[in-house]
Amino acid sequence: MAAFFSQAAQPHSAAGDNKQQKHEQPKSSLVIVTGQFPPLIDENRKDKGYISRLVTDVFAQVGIKTEFLFVPWGRALRMVELGREAAVMYFDKNEQRAEFFTFSHPMLRDNWVLFHLRKKDIHWQRLEDLSVYKIGATISYTYTPDFYRLAHDKVLDVNWHPYDKQGWKMLMAERLDIFANTESAWYYAKQEFSPQHLARLVVHPKPLAAQLGHVLFSKAHPDGDYFKEQFNLGFTQLKKRKTLADYLPDKVGVPWPDISASSKNPP
Repeated sequence: MAAFFSQAAQPHSAAGDNKQQKHEQPKSSLVIVTGQFPPLIDENRKDKGYISRLVTDVFAQVGIKTEFLFVPWGRALRMVELGREAAVMYFDKNEQRAEFFTFSHPMLRDNWVLFHLRKKDIHWQRLEDLSVYKIGATISYTYTPDFYRLAHDKVLDVNWHPYDKQGWKMLMAERLDIFANTESAWYYAKQEFSPQHLARLVVHPKPLAAQLGHVLFSKAHPDGDYFKEQFNLGFTQLKKRKTLADYLPDKVGVPWPDISASSKNPP
C-alpha cells in the first residue's frame, strides 16, 4: 500500500517554481487501484482483463505506463479517496463519489440487472416488491440510492460480499434468490460455470439501472487532475483507431459512449 503524500510549507515563490517544474516534467507511470471483476478486470490474466487492457492502451497513447494494484473494492475507493494513489477503476458517477473524485470520459455503458435461477420466478415492478427474496450484492458497487436505502432499512434482505465470486457461489447453491450485478458479469459466469450450469441462469428482463464505467481520479492526490487530463487525451486518440469490439468481443457495432452521456435509471 502506498504511503500518504505530503508537502512541507514553502515560500510562495518556491511553491510556484515547483508547480512549474511539475508541468515541465510529465509523469511516466501510474498505479491504478482496482478490485477483481473477471474477465473485465482480472489479476490472473496477463493483460489484467479487457477493461485493464483498454486503460493500459489509453495511457500508452500519451506515454504513461500503468500498473494495477488489486485490493477489495471498498478499500480501493478509500485508498484513492485519501490520496494514497491517484486513480481507481472502474465506477459509475454518483454524488457521494463526486465529493472526492473526478471522472474520466466514460469507457463502457452497462446495465445493473438481477441474475436468478431459471426455476425461480421473480416478479417485481418496484424495488419494495423484492423484499420477499434473498438478494446478493457486492460491497462498494454502484447500486441505486433506493437500493442502498431499502437495504439499510432492512426492507430488502441483502447479503453483502466483498467479491462477486461469493455471490455467484451462493446463487448457484440456491442460498440466494437473486444476485444483483451488471450485464457484463455474464463474462465471468461463462468462464466460471459449465454450459449445463449456465443453462440454469437467467437475467430478469427489467433492469435495476444503467451505468457508465469511468476511471476515477483522486482530488486529494497532487497528480489526480494531471492523470485525468492525460487519460482523456489518450482516449480521444485511441477511439480514432480502435472500436469497443477490439476490447469486448460481443460489442461489435456498439459505439463508444458519448462524452456527454450520463447514467439514468430506467423508467
